[in-house]
Amino acid sequence: MRRALARANHLMVEERFSDAADIFERLSGQARQRGMLGRAANLTLQASRARFVATDVESALDHAREAMRLFIRAGRPERVSPVLARMTAALREQGYESEADRLEQEAEQALGQVGRSLDQARQRAPRFSYFYAFSCSPSPAIVSSPLL
Repeated sequence: MRRALARANHLMVEERFSDAADIFERLSGQARQRGMLGRAANLTLQASRARFVATDVESALDHAREAMRLFIRAGRPERVSPVLARMTAALREQGYESEADRLEQEAEQALGQVGRSLDQARQRAPRFSYFYAFSCSPSPAIVSSPLL
Protein backbone atom coordinates (compact mmCIF):
# COMPACT_ATOMS: atom_id res chain seq x y z
CA MET A 1 0.00 0.00 0.00
CA ARG A 2 2.81 2.44 0.84
CA ARG A 3 4.50 1.94 -2.49
CA ALA A 4 1.25 2.53 -4.36
CA LEU A 5 0.53 5.64 -2.29
CA ALA A 6 4.00 6.99 -3.02
CA ARG A 7 3.42 6.27 -6.72
CA ALA A 8 0.08 8.11 -6.68
CA ASN A 9 1.66 11.12 -4.96
CA HIS A 10 4.48 11.09 -7.49
CA LEU A 11 1.94 11.05 -10.32
CA MET A 12 0.26 14.09 -8.77
CA VAL A 13 3.57 15.95 -8.83
CA GLU A 14 3.97 14.93 -12.46
CA GLU A 15 0.45 16.27 -13.10
CA ARG A 16 -0.83 12.87 -14.19
CA PHE A 17 -3.96 13.40 -12.16
CA SER A 18 -6.23 10.74 -13.68
CA ASP A 19 -3.59 8.05 -13.21
CA ALA A 20 -3.09 9.14 -9.61
CA ALA A 21 -6.85 9.13 -9.00
CA ASP A 22 -7.05 5.54 -10.24
CA ILE A 23 -4.49 4.49 -7.64
CA PHE A 24 -6.14 6.48 -4.84
CA GLU A 25 -9.48 4.87 -5.74
CA ARG A 26 -7.98 1.37 -5.64
CA LEU A 27 -6.28 2.04 -2.31
CA SER A 28 -9.48 3.44 -0.86
CA GLY A 29 -11.34 0.28 -1.84
CA GLN A 30 -8.67 -1.84 -0.18
CA ALA A 31 -8.85 0.22 3.01
CA ARG A 32 -12.64 -0.10 3.02
CA GLN A 33 -12.40 -3.88 2.67
CA ARG A 34 -10.10 -3.96 5.70
CA GLY A 35 -12.54 -1.86 7.72
CA MET A 36 -10.22 1.15 7.79
CA LEU A 37 -12.93 3.71 7.11
CA GLY A 38 -10.96 6.79 8.16
CA ARG A 39 -8.10 5.87 5.87
CA ALA A 40 -10.54 5.03 3.10
CA ALA A 41 -12.12 8.47 3.53
CA ASN A 42 -8.74 10.20 3.25
CA LEU A 43 -7.82 8.21 0.17
CA THR A 44 -11.20 8.96 -1.37
CA LEU A 45 -10.54 12.66 -0.75
CA GLN A 46 -7.23 12.33 -2.54
CA ALA A 47 -9.03 10.70 -5.47
CA SER A 48 -11.54 13.55 -5.40
CA ARG A 49 -8.81 16.16 -5.51
CA ALA A 50 -7.02 14.37 -8.33
CA ARG A 51 -10.24 14.13 -10.37
CA PHE A 52 -10.98 17.79 -9.71
CA VAL A 53 -7.62 19.03 -10.96
CA ALA A 54 -8.04 16.69 -13.94
CA THR A 55 -11.27 18.65 -14.61
CA ASP A 56 -13.51 15.62 -13.99
CA VAL A 57 -15.75 17.60 -11.66
CA GLU A 58 -18.64 15.13 -11.49
CA SER A 59 -16.34 12.29 -10.47
CA ALA A 60 -14.63 14.59 -7.97
CA LEU A 61 -18.00 15.41 -6.43
CA ASP A 62 -18.96 11.74 -6.26
CA HIS A 63 -15.73 11.00 -4.40
CA ALA A 64 -16.23 13.99 -2.09
CA ARG A 65 -19.71 12.75 -1.16
CA GLU A 66 -18.38 9.26 -0.53
CA ALA A 67 -15.53 10.58 1.63
CA MET A 68 -17.97 12.54 3.78
CA ARG A 69 -20.15 9.44 4.22
CA LEU A 70 -17.06 7.43 5.16
CA PHE A 71 -16.01 9.98 7.78
CA ILE A 72 -19.49 9.82 9.29
CA ARG A 73 -19.52 6.01 9.26
CA ALA A 74 -16.07 6.01 10.84
CA GLY A 75 -17.47 8.03 13.75
CA ARG A 76 -15.59 11.17 12.73
CA PRO A 77 -18.29 13.58 11.56
CA GLU A 78 -16.23 16.55 12.80
CA ARG A 79 -13.95 15.97 9.81
CA VAL A 80 -16.77 16.82 7.41
CA SER A 81 -16.87 20.54 8.07
CA PRO A 82 -13.23 21.50 7.33
CA VAL A 83 -13.15 19.18 4.34
CA LEU A 84 -16.38 20.62 3.04
CA ALA A 85 -15.11 24.18 3.49
CA ARG A 86 -12.01 23.48 1.39
CA MET A 87 -13.95 21.66 -1.30
CA THR A 88 -16.67 24.27 -1.66
CA ALA A 89 -14.09 27.06 -1.75
CA ALA A 90 -12.25 25.32 -4.60
CA LEU A 91 -15.50 24.68 -6.46
CA ARG A 92 -16.62 28.29 -6.12
CA GLU A 93 -13.19 29.55 -7.15
CA GLN A 94 -13.63 27.67 -10.43
CA GLY A 95 -17.21 28.85 -10.96
CA TYR A 96 -19.06 25.77 -9.72
CA GLU A 97 -21.45 27.66 -7.42
CA SER A 98 -24.44 25.35 -7.74
CA GLU A 99 -22.27 22.25 -7.22
CA ALA A 100 -20.80 23.78 -4.06
CA ASP A 101 -24.27 24.64 -2.76
CA ARG A 102 -25.52 21.13 -3.52
CA LEU A 103 -22.53 19.57 -1.76
CA GLU A 104 -23.23 21.65 1.35
CA GLN A 105 -26.88 20.55 1.33
CA GLU A 106 -25.88 16.91 0.93
CA ALA A 107 -23.39 17.20 3.81
CA GLU A 108 -26.10 18.67 6.01
CA GLN A 109 -28.44 15.81 5.12
CA ALA A 110 -25.78 13.15 5.72
CA LEU A 111 -24.93 14.62 9.11
CA GLY A 112 -28.64 14.88 9.94
CA GLN A 113 -29.00 11.13 9.47
CA VAL A 114 -26.67 10.59 12.44
CA GLY A 115 -28.24 13.30 14.57
CA ARG A 116 -25.67 15.98 13.81
CA SER A 117 -25.76 19.24 11.95
CA LEU A 118 -23.16 21.05 9.93
CA ASP A 119 -23.05 23.73 12.62
CA GLN A 120 -22.26 21.08 15.26
CA ALA A 121 -19.56 19.60 13.05
CA ARG A 122 -18.06 23.07 12.57
CA GLN A 123 -17.92 23.62 16.33
CA ARG A 124 -16.11 20.33 16.90
CA ALA A 125 -13.83 20.59 13.88
CA PRO A 126 -10.12 21.20 14.25
CA ARG A 127 -9.07 24.74 13.41
CA PHE A 128 -7.06 23.54 10.44
CA SER A 129 -7.62 21.01 7.72
CA TYR A 130 -4.17 19.54 7.13
CA PHE A 131 -5.72 16.31 5.97
CA TYR A 132 -7.24 17.70 2.83
CA ALA A 133 -5.50 19.98 0.41
CA PHE A 134 -8.10 20.64 -2.25
CA SER A 135 -6.45 22.89 -4.77
CA CYS A 136 -6.74 23.66 -8.44
CA SER A 137 -3.00 24.13 -8.75
CA PRO A 138 -1.27 21.42 -6.75
CA SER A 139 2.17 22.10 -5.47
CA PRO A 140 4.62 19.37 -4.49
CA ALA A 141 4.20 20.35 -0.83
CA ILE A 142 0.44 19.90 -1.00
CA VAL A 143 0.49 16.80 -3.14
CA SER A 144 2.99 14.92 -1.02
CA SER A 145 1.59 15.83 2.40
CA PRO A 146 0.76 12.85 4.61
CA LEU A 147 -2.83 11.78 4.77
CA LEU A 148 -3.05 10.59 8.34
